[in-house]
Formats: sequence, structure tokens, C-alpha cells
Amino acid sequence: MVEQAKLGDREAFTRLAFELSDHLFAVAHRILRDFDAAGDALQVTLLRIWRDLPSLRDPDRFEASATESAASHAPLARRGRDRGGSGASDRES
Repeated sequence: MVEQAKLGDREAFTRLAFELSDHLFAVAHRILRDFDAAGDALQVTLLRIWRDLPSLRDPDRFEASATESAASHAPLARRGRDRGGSGASDRES
């Protein structure tokens, strides 16, 4: 399914995102300790995973890469909220 998503199959990516969303949300929530900010971080993470998926070299590392992405983007969601933004849309340009 990762290979299909990598080739631009949105349905395959939707299935992958659905399978990983709870895990990625939990990662962000452990870092942020805030449900709303964790939700923002999840959205940013999924957008960036979709954007960067074509450059993923090893499909077997998809879940590990997604987890790393969630952990690295969680603090950005907090900063966006601290600035008064939603934490997601004000950085995705």
C-alpha cells in the first residue's frame, strides 16, 4: 500500500493515514500534553508525509518515518498555537 501511495494513489494514502492516525496523535499528545495542539500536529504531519512520500526511499520504514515526522512537527504545532494561529495552516505554504 505504501508503494501505491508513493505513486500518488490518494485512497492508498488515506488507508495508511487512517491506520496510523491514532499512533501519530498519541506521539504528538505525549510531547504536547494538549489534545487540540496534538490534533493540529497530526494534520501537519499527515500533510507533510503526503508531500514527502515520493522521496521515501525504503517503504518498509514508512511507519518509522511517519513517527519521526510526528515527533518533529509536534513542537511546531505548539508554536503556532502560541502565536495565536491554528498551528497548521499558518505554516503550510
